[in-house]
Amino acid sequence: MKKIKKIIHEKEFDTMTIVTDIEEVPSLEDTVETVDRKTLADTRMDIAEGQPTQVYEPRPLTPDDDIYEDIIEQFASAPTKPKYWFEEFGDYWSCSCGHINKGDSCKSCGLERELLRSLFILHKPTGEIGKLDKKLKKSKEKADKEAVQYAEKENHRKEREASGEDLTKVVPIETAVTVQQNIKPKSKSKTKIAIAIAAVLILIGACGFAIYKHMAAPAMQYEEAVQLMEDGKYAEAIEIYTSLGDYKDSKAMIVKCHVLIGDKYYEEAKFEEAIASYETAMDLKKDDSLYEKIRLCYIGMGDAYLADDEYEKALGVYMVAAEIAPGDDVQEKINETKLAYVKAFMDDRTDQVEAYLEELVEADYPGAKELYDSYYAWHVSIVANTSESDYSTDKSTVSRKETVYFHTSLSGGEPEETIRLYYEVKWPDGHNEIYNLDSEWKSGDKISARFQYSIPVFGREGKLTFNLYNFNTKELLGSDSVTFKN
Repeated sequence: MKKIKKIIHEKEFDTMTIVTDIEEVPSLEDTVETVDRKTLADTRMDIAEGQPTQVYEPRPLTPDDDIYEDIIEQFASAPTKPKYWFEEFGDYWSCSCGHINKGDSCKSCGLERELLRSLFILHKPTGEIGKLDKKLKKSKEKADKEAVQYAEKENHRKEREASGEDLTKVVPIETAVTVQQNIKPKSKSKTKIAIAIAAVLILIGACGFAIYKHMAAPAMQYEEAVQLMEDGKYAEAIEIYTSLGDYKDSKAMIVKCHVLIGDKYYEEAKFEEAIASYETAMDLKKDDSLYEKIRLCYIGMGDAYLADDEYEKALGVYMVAAEIAPGDDVQEKINETKLAYVKAFMDDRTDQVEAYLEELVEADYPGAKELYDSYYAWHVSIVANTSESDYSTDKSTVSRKETVYFHTSLSGGEPEETIRLYYEVKWPDGHNEIYNLDSEWKSGDKISARFQYSIPVFGREGKLTFNLYNFNTKELLGSDSVTFKN
């Protein structure tokens, strides 16, 4: 492969480069006859050469370019053959495939910016004569030639004058023709044309800048923001879309970015952050689909709380989800959480437990009725001893001579509910006795039943059993027994 020439560029490419007006070297006829024309020509060339010349030329890649073969050889195995000259304008650059980019590599063909910069000539290298410089050089050479001819004729005239020759003598036709060819009529049209051309170039440059500012630059920024969105860099994309204002659908794209941020948080189970992003999008544009996304976030939060047995928090967020958009799925979550709460705190018998139970029964939620019946079932605690007031000590044996007391503590039932009771006693000799407790009993009441042999010496040893029943349902509520000895 050929070694690529190292070229020193005079200046970084700038799309706003305006062609510097180059004053055309005036013809000799524009000067006063008494001025030394050679001196005038030298002076004008010095001024022209001292001015920096910035030439903006089209840069198609053609076989006539000096480095054409080097470039083609360098790109022999590249996926995209170069068709255009590499150019840079600020942060953006045009690839040799024609794609506009911002960054280190082309988004279309993948070529690197540094590689292209090292291969393509952005401006004429230092020391090389450009088209404009060649034009100035030719003008200078022509002026020098005319100045020499004028000096020769002037010296000839002075010699004739010094020799006393009649200067009014007619000049030969050949000489007259030569002078006529070298001295052209003075004209101001060239100056006007130059001014007009300069004005047109300035106007073109201004129009080009306006087009770049209001069309090309926003388009490139928009494409950059789209790419950032695809890369998941939503905050950076939002910043660019915001700067674009009303360009295309920038405002709608900002909303989309916030939604995508919320979706990402939702996938990571960061529900609070997701809700914040969705609500930001909602503030920018009302959308029913966003309500659904927010609702799902609250459901996700509730599920997480429920898994951690934080029932009250779970119910709170489920309720919010139901307010946003009521649905069977949310109500199912709410009932599920209430049932879990009741099971966890049933023994505490709090008002909240009872309220949730009633709601579940009214909703006919599966398992609620069984749990309700169990929670409000009547319960009794029975102990047997020989004390009239001891409701805690439970004895298993007593003497035939002692009086036996069966103490019952009643609990359960629905609020303010009462119950009727009866009991059955089985004696050691096998006979039974049934007694009705005619009063209405409620939760918290205590009941005592006393038994003894009328003639203890004739009393039979054995077991005395006490059974307490629900008068209405005939359900056995509790039982206890004691054994007579001696």
